[in-house]
Amino acid sequence: MRYTVFRYKRDSDDSSLTYIDGLGFISSNNRLFYLRSLRRSSSFLCFLILLYFICDRILIRPFTYLAYYLGLDIQINANTGWITMSESTSLSISFFVHFISLLLPLALCSFFYRERLLAMRIFTSAQYGVSTIAIPIMLAFGLFGEMIGALIGNFSEIFGFFLQTQQDLDSLSSTALWYLLARTLLTAVLSEILIHGMALNILRRYGDGFAVVCCAILSALMSSNTISAVSMFVFSLCAGYFAIRGGSLRPVLIARVLRDLIAAGFAVAPLWLGASLAEVIQVVVCILIVASAFLAYVHFIRLDPYAFRLVHPNDHTTNKLKFANFCSTFFFFLLVFRLIAKLIETVELIG
Repeated sequence: MRYTVFRYKRDSDDSSLTYIDGLGFISSNNRLFYLRSLRRSSSFLCFLILLYFICDRILIRPFTYLAYYLGLDIQINANTGWITMSESTSLSISFFVHFISLLLPLALCSFFYRERLLAMRIFTSAQYGVSTIAIPIMLAFGLFGEMIGALIGNFSEIFGFFLQTQQDLDSLSSTALWYLLARTLLTAVLSEILIHGMALNILRRYGDGFAVVCCAILSALMSSNTISAVSMFVFSLCAGYFAIRGGSLRPVLIARVLRDLIAAGFAVAPLWLGASLAEVIQVVVCILIVASAFLAYVHFIRLDPYAFRLVHPNDHTTNKLKFANFCSTFFFFLLVFRLIAKLIETVELIG
């Protein structure tokens, strides 16, 4: 529901406000203030993601020394400073640091936007029937994103270089594999809470479609490498829509966890089942996902002829101008620079 509230003219550029249920008041005429608030939101969200990457790097050494003083199985050479520890201890410290690095941006975002986030109630149950439709479609989009990422990786070989997508699983022990799976699921849950739970609701005041695309960009910038960035961008476009449509984050969390579990299963299946059997299982799983997504899509269109339409606020500002302000902040450029640097690190020349 939307209506306009007029008030006495205090400023020549601020004479009316537009109210949208669940979003609050949106300034209609004060474009300068409107775009400044958009840039502040972009800077803050990009800073939180950059803070996650920084903390994940710099907190390893302090927590290692803390574990040493707590009596864990760690030896430190007093002369050289060389640290030796068991594999399980190293993985435990890495997992704990990763958890803290993700929890810190969530805490900061909750503190600065606590009133708005509490009003949204993003963890309530989704609207009836949305989850059964949303989860298969989001899984299919995730699979489509993985295919696009794989095609980009294969296409890069034409130009004489190869893009590394993930570490070699053959060299990892069973303990390391379980820690890697736990870390992947932890990243999936907490990053979805940050992006589609918090950032999406913060950016919705500038338009639903705009917020969905911006969150897809943030999801890509939060990825570990270029291939996964492409995959996450495609998945996030669908996830953002259903987070708004269902009024809850639960379907998105379920779909993201299932997506990462399926991807992890595809990665380790050749090690446990053999290459030929793993390939057959992958094909069958992909066919089932695509078929269920198609049936869910047809059912969705029949239920709602206005499906996949989002709210656009009457703010007299084009999406082109909004994206220009969103993508021109200092911390946004730092994230893009980090992703480019990560791309350069993963390049291997062929021949």
